[in-house]
Amino acid sequence: MLDSRKRVVWKWATSGPAITDQPVVDSTGTIYVIATDGIRAALDALSGEQKWGERLNGRANYSQIKPYRGDQYLVVINMEGYRDALGMDEPDQLVLCTGQEEVWTKDFPANATLQVWGNRILAITSEKGRAQIVEIPAD
Repeated sequence: MLDSRKRVVWKWATSGPAITDQPVVDSTGTIYVIATDGIRAALDALSGEQKWGERLNGRANYSQIKPYRGDQYLVVINMEGYRDALGMDEPDQLVLCTGQEEVWTKDFPANATLQVWGNRILAITSEKGRAQIVEIPAD
């Protein structure tokens, strides 16, 4: 974390895996991060202290995180490890979270880019120079 003069105030690191997407900060000063190896954690913005952390089991990985309505956020669980290893035609998963609580989980197109536009949740895929945008219902 850097202060207004770009001096390091605190540092936080996983036990090795890299953070995979831009962190999300909520109105309480909690920073939500995802990292390879299926890590999702919450940090205190002032101290850098980890509030909680968890890890996925198996071949799934968190790949994207975006802020959503108020203090909620969305995370994509990439199922590519299962698709590659087991030849499964498994979609990715989209999870709506409030803090550590998972509010709902929905199928998300494999390897799509997550975008949030107002209250709309979009999955964007591209194949052979053609983009496809699919809206994911929030309810």
